[in-house]
Amino acid sequence: MTRIKTALTIFIAFLFLISTAKAQSPPSLPASFYGSLTINNQPAPIGIVIIAKIDNEDRGSITTNQAGSYGGPNGIDTKLIVTGSGQDEGKKITFFINEKEADQSAIWHSGDVLKLDLSVQGLIIVQ
Repeated sequence: MTRIKTALTIFIAFLFLISTAKAQSPPSLPASFYGSLTINNQPAPIGIVIIAKIDNEDRGSITTNQAGSYGGPNGIDTKLIVTGSGQDEGKKITFFINEKEADQSAIWHSGDVLKLDLSVQGLIIVQ
């Protein structure tokens, strides 16, 4: 009887471990963006903040360090890193330029590295 209880306990523990392992999904790679940045049809100045949101939750930001662009295409260039999980796959990313919604959006896919030119109209920049 003791052997049966021991075997049953081990079996139940094994099932628990398997179900726990399946419930946890592997971490997702972030999506990365870079491109041109225009405000009122003019190259954006240095120091502009771009925030990426999914479901109205901040998922990443970048501050421009070159007029008219954010990030860059090369592997060593900075990019706008947008974090997410498997549950965010296929969800819309909304971009905000100095807190004003950009004219463009994107879809979040784990591991994407995309060129996305962003623009916004009607934003007043005080220099």
